[in-house]
Amino acid sequence: MLRLASLLIISYQLQPTSSNYCSVSAADGELTCHSGTATTTSLEQQERTTLSASSVASLSTKLYNIRDQKRSKDEMEHTLNLIHAVERVYNDSCAPVRMAGVCAELSLQLCALHREVHQYTPAVSACRQGVKLVEVASKRERKQKNKKQKNKIQDTAGEFASLRMRGQAALARAYGDAFQFDNALNVMKQIHVSLGTNNIPNAARWVLMDLHSEILTCSGDVHMSLMMYERAMSARESTQQRSLSTLRRHVELLDGSLNSRPPPPLDVRKEMERRREATITVMLNVGHWENKQQLPLHYVPGLLPKLGPFPLWSKMDQDIHWIKTILFDHFVELKNEIIHLMKLGTMEEIGSVLKRDRECIHGKISNSKPGGYWLRYSPTGYWHGGDALGASGCMTNQTPAACKMYVALNAGVQSRILRVGYSVVGENTWIRPHFGTTNNQLKLHLGLVIPDRNSGIFKCPADLRVGNEVREWESGKVLLFDDSWEHEVYNGCGTRRAVLQVVVKRN
Repeated sequence: MLRLASLLIISYQLQPTSSNYCSVSAADGELTCHSGTATTTSLEQQERTTLSASSVASLSTKLYNIRDQKRSKDEMEHTLNLIHAVERVYNDSCAPVRMAGVCAELSLQLCALHREVHQYTPAVSACRQGVKLVEVASKRERKQKNKKQKNKIQDTAGEFASLRMRGQAALARAYGDAFQFDNALNVMKQIHVSLGTNNIPNAARWVLMDLHSEILTCSGDVHMSLMMYERAMSARESTQQRSLSTLRRHVELLDGSLNSRPPPPLDVRKEMERRREATITVMLNVGHWENKQQLPLHYVPGLLPKLGPFPLWSKMDQDIHWIKTILFDHFVELKNEIIHLMKLGTMEEIGSVLKRDRECIHGKISNSKPGGYWLRYSPTGYWHGGDALGASGCMTNQTPAACKMYVALNAGVQSRILRVGYSVVGENTWIRPHFGTTNNQLKLHLGLVIPDRNSGIFKCPADLRVGNEVREWESGKVLLFDDSWEHEVYNGCGTRRAVLQVVVKRN
């Protein structure tokens, strides 16, 4: 018998805290998260929670429903404890082969929870485990001998086929999150082989092709990504009208292909520009957007005053000016801190705090030179998870200077501050034209480490284009802009550019 427990899912930093923990009822898989100090007895009782197949299935359903609903900040902070409790159930319950089917679903729910808190390596492990368990369950069913059982196999074949495809799609996405794009594309190839032999709904086919397009973009094959997306759209249009989100995504992919290096041939480029203009025209006619240079994902119409891409400081309210003063007051400490963080390492190196941004819009200007990366770290936990936020809502253990500044900001304008974070753009790096999330916020960049004008590999100094206007970062100065406008970053210098970013609500 295959010992499924020997394929344990590995977690990082998932021990329950003394003040918050989650528990699972062995009777029915009921899930409860507790705030408050856990007694020694209650923690000991959690150590073994063996569930029946029906209870494991019930637990998976509950996890799906939890993730599907909007949760409060307190509920989101329970996610790590939730993962720990579910993994304990998995380890205690999923050894028997007869549990492979329901445990496969539980593994996929764990994969999704890991992704929620940006634990990408264990997410890959959980998804791979889920796919393996589906295969185990399928083989077990096929070994049944009598006719009645064979009929059951035929009845459940569709269920396992669907579960296998969901598991493979989740695994491809997890590989993409972990920057393992070759693995992600290999999984997508396996899925497309299955697409030709299974009668799956058009909606599912669309989702899979959209995912494939996303992975292709992140792997650097933006032209093939656009082709895949347009092919998926053409298949989808026969059954339903294009939504505003698909129109906007189409514009993003066209932009990515138009701005690729090397660029597409001139005749192809002209046709792509024509499709882009036609798509934007439709968006402006039927959507909320008012300006083809300002197409954020969430657009709030009619905001006044019209501030433009780089709002004038003279038009800013008192809160914004006060934030600027606080940034000036903490400049030296913040600069020293980001220099320290950059020395700890970059990308996904062990011990590094700064992590590669997962938006697939950055790369090298020249492939023959080093650089081509964009790194971020948010002390307020916006871009990543895994560390417990302190009482101030800030990761003081990693970034004491930024958290000190954050506390000072919240003392005066707490309702306006959305998040703060360090942003580091490497040498020889281009962040391609893109739109921000919403026009209902503004961004302040305090220049901390700015490349010397004479250190250029290509175009230097580093600059930011928003709309049709271009600005340079300067050390110790604050740059204010509205990222809902199309914008791009160009650092053709030979050294990195680092800023502290504060995102605020518009008044």
